[in-house]
Amino acid sequence: IQFYLNLNNRQIDLFDPHYVEFNSTLNKILANYVPRVLADSNTYISLIDEELLYDVHQLGTLTPWSLLTTLIYTNTKYFNLKTVESHMAISFANFGKYSQWVRLSTSTPQGQQMNYLRFYAHNPDLKSLANSPTVYEITEHINDPIRCPIKQYDFYVSKCPEQVRGTADVFYLRPINGQILESSLWFSHEPLSATIIDQILNRLKLLPDFYNQTKPVETNSSTVGYNVTTSQSTTAASTSIS
Repeated sequence: IQFYLNLNNRQIDLFDPHYVEFNSTLNKILANYVPRVLADSNTYISLIDEELLYDVHQLGTLTPWSLLTTLIYTNTKYFNLKTVESHMAISFANFGKYSQWVRLSTSTPQGQQMNYLRFYAHNPDLKSLANSPTVYEITEHINDPIRCPIKQYDFYVSKCPEQVRGTADVFYLRPINGQILESSLWFSHEPLSATIIDQILNRLKLLPDFYNQTKPVETNSSTVGYNVTTSQSTTAASTSIS
């Protein structure tokens, strides 16, 4: 349905929480969803995958709701946040960025600056980033910037009120009602409710990658000498990367 709405230039997002009856009914169905697993390989299978959700703009940065869904998916896939409670517990203080020069090929001496996004699990405040016991990391997708989780994260931060970008009590913010997509701000100071996060997670459970279990990076790997930043100082473009 969403595909044909997009095809006919209908600017309607079926999963916008304003469509209360549709989303609540769908959520009741998906709440009992049990993924299919191949017994011989323990592989999760589904007719719905990440590629499809990007094609129908349910993932991406075109709208505030697709951006929120993308962030929740990224944090689930790469940082092992599988429950509503774990998503509600994180804040901007759990994230930090750094960059370093790397050689992309052994055949050339030239290097390129690569960006990395780190998630510091169970981090209570910005001051203890380097001492967090569990750290997950994403490398910049230089060959696919539209779907790069780091660029999506930067874009989200750029659309949030500056006053909350460095706080340690919230990460997912509710979109501003009736906001204009060309506006510099998409999100309010109000936290996204647990009910909406639950609905988004139940939809994402249809994706095989939802069940990924990512290993943390070595905690003794230091970022000393790198350009380390937190979300408070992140600089991002104010236009959609899609």
